[in-house]
Amino acid sequence: SKASFANNPKIFEEVLCHEVGHALGLDHSSENAAEPDTSLSGAIMYFRALNNGRGATLTAYDTGKIRGVYPMDNSPPYSPDRTIDVVTGANATGAGVLNGISGVNEVDVAGFDRESASGSLTATIVSQTAGNYFSLAGTKLRFSVTPAKNINVSAEAITDGSTYYDQAYVRLSDGVNLSPVIQVRTVSFSPDSKPTGNAPDGMPDAWATANLGASTALGSADADGDGLTNLQEFLQGTNPKNPNSRLLSSLSGTTSLQWTGRAFGAYRIERAASLVNPVWTTIGMLAPTAAPDCKFLLPAAAGGSEFYRVRTLP
Repeated sequence: SKASFANNPKIFEEVLCHEVGHALGLDHSSENAAEPDTSLSGAIMYFRALNNGRGATLTAYDTGKIRGVYPMDNSPPYSPDRTIDVVTGANATGAGVLNGISGVNEVDVAGFDRESASGSLTATIVSQTAGNYFSLAGTKLRFSVTPAKNINVSAEAITDGSTYYDQAYVRLSDGVNLSPVIQVRTVSFSPDSKPTGNAPDGMPDAWATANLGASTALGSADADGDGLTNLQEFLQGTNPKNPNSRLLSSLSGTTSLQWTGRAFGAYRIERAASLVNPVWTTIGMLAPTAAPDCKFLLPAAAGGSEFYRVRTLP
């Protein structure tokens, strides 16, 4: 009963601490009653009380999340959650995923840190599901092992923002602090058997047919002459036959930067004091989960000229 629940001091402490986390802006670490990842099921922000006598004890997951929202003097690094649209070698179970094509089946989880350069951050896989399909090379996370099944993206792409076929949890370190846990989900499997025989180029057959008119279209070509290859257009979610389909940002007054992005894309916001030999500094990252219209609230001006740009994260 609620009365007996409140009469147990340790359970009361646990629930109160959990609710304070919500008040500070934290979501549940997981709502899966059979959560296999102990870093999630053991967190104070797990969706139900553990009733194991721990009281208001925080875990590394909890402290990482709260420090991501409320940085200390030496703030932790940060990178948004990411998704991977997996491209497979053929439309048959067990054919395997494509390897060795830059940008395909991989994301760079390099985030940013206010006190150090992003290139100095190190990444570690905390856990992964459904087998050891993910591997790290520096901060580049690759999905590289034969998946359990190969399916066509047009039929079974995941768009709800929480489900996955496979996933990995990654954390960044700046040598002092760890980042909040970064969730990387595989949300589709798409076969690529073209342009010729056994020489796929990274563009799924179905995507090439729908956007370029034929599955044999070359990923290295530039159908609209905008400087981006067809493969780069696929990876960025733009239209390969429309030169105006590209990342364009604009100022909304003097307080925010806005652009048209894509759901589950990831973007880096940068600032420079001059356009003559500019030194671009990352000031934030954004990963929209639904609406394509993105808006980023700009920090207070430091005085003098300021220039901003938005870049797609690889």
